[in-house]
Amino acid sequence: YQRRVRARKKFGELFNSDEQTTREILATYPSLIFFQYKFKENEFLRLIELVESNYPIKNIDLSSTYIGLKEKLNFVRAITFNNTIQKLEFSLVDNSAELSNALAECFKYNNNLSTLIFERINDISEHMAASLIANSTITSISFKRMQITFENAQRIVKIIEKSTSITEVYLQGTNVVFENILLAIANSSTIKNLYLITMNRINFTKELMPDLSRNSVLTTLIIQDTALGKDEIEGIGIYLQLTCTLKNLSLKSTDLRSNGTLILESLISNATVKYLNLSRNNFTSECFSKLIELINSNFTLHSINFSSQSWAGDKMTVENFVNSVQESLLKNFSLMELDLSGSNFTQPQFAALESFFIGRKEKLAKLNDEYF
Repeated sequence: YQRRVRARKKFGELFNSDEQTTREILATYPSLIFFQYKFKENEFLRLIELVESNYPIKNIDLSSTYIGLKEKLNFVRAITFNNTIQKLEFSLVDNSAELSNALAECFKYNNNLSTLIFERINDISEHMAASLIANSTITSISFKRMQITFENAQRIVKIIEKSTSITEVYLQGTNVVFENILLAIANSSTIKNLYLITMNRINFTKELMPDLSRNSVLTTLIIQDTALGKDEIEGIGIYLQLTCTLKNLSLKSTDLRSNGTLILESLISNATVKYLNLSRNNFTSECFSKLIELINSNFTLHSINFSSQSWAGDKMTVENFVNSVQESLLKNFSLMELDLSGSNFTQPQFAALESFFIGRKEKLAKLNDEYF
C-alpha cells in the first residue's frame, strides 16, 4: 500500500514535469503500475504523449482501471509504433469491434512487446488472433478474469498451434474449455510454461493428460484454485511418470485431499520436477506419510511447499512425523526447502526443521554455488 502511495505521488510529478525530469523519473521507475488508478483527463493525454514519444517506459499496467473507449483507442494507437514498452496489461471490458481492430493493428506492427496480459476480454476476433500469430516478439500471453467461450477457446488453440514465438500461456477465468487447449499444448513445440487458474472445476479425461508428455519443452505446469476430480488427478499422475521435461509443478488449492497420495506416489519415480507446490489441499494423514516416502526416494526435488493443510493429527502423530522428516533429510541432500507452515505444528517443531535447513544451506554454500 505504501509503495502504491509513493508511486502515485510520482505519477503527479511525471504528469507535470519537464522533459529532463520526466526522463530521470522513468530511469528510476520504468514500470508504471496504474492498477485501479483514476486518471484525470489531462493525465491520460500526458501518458499517451509519453508513449508516442518513446520515453524509456518498459512496462505499463492498466488493469482494473476505467478508461473510456476513445481514450483506449488513442492509447492503443500510440502503442502501435512504440519501441520501448515490453510488457502491457490492459483491461478490455468494452471490447468493441473498433478496439479489437486497433489491437490487431498494434500487434501487427509493434516489434517490441514481449508480454501481453488481457483482462476481462469478451471476444478474441479472427483479426486479433491472426496478428498475434504473425507477431514474432510476443513470448507470453495471458487472459485474466474472462469467460472463455467455445469460439474464444478455438482462437486460443489457433494461436497456440500457429505462433512460433509464444512460450508461455496463462488462462484465468470461468467456463474455460480446457480439453482442446490442453491438446494444443501437447502438440506444441514452443510452449514451455502453462498456467490454468479457475474457480470452476477443470474437466478433462484421464487419457488426455498423459498426451501432454508429447510436448518436449514444457517445464512449468501450474493448475491452481480449482477442484480436481479423481480422473483428472490420475491423469496428472500418469503424466508425471512420463514427462522428461517438467521442472515446476503447482497444484495449489485443488482440493486433492486423500487423492494427494496419487500425485506423491507418481513423484517418487519422477526425475525432473525440482519445485513442487501442493499447499492448501486439506491432505489426510496418508498424504503426510507418503511425503516421508517421497523425501526418502526422490533426490531431484529442491523445494516442496506442503503448507496450510489444516492437518488434524494428534500431538504424538505430529511429533513422529517431524522426527521422520528429520531422519529422511539426513539421507536426502538435494531438498533445500520444505514448507510445512500452517499444518498444526508447534513453534519448537517448526523451528527445529527451519534450523536444520539453515544449517544445511550454510554447509552447502561452501561446496556448491549452484544452490543459491
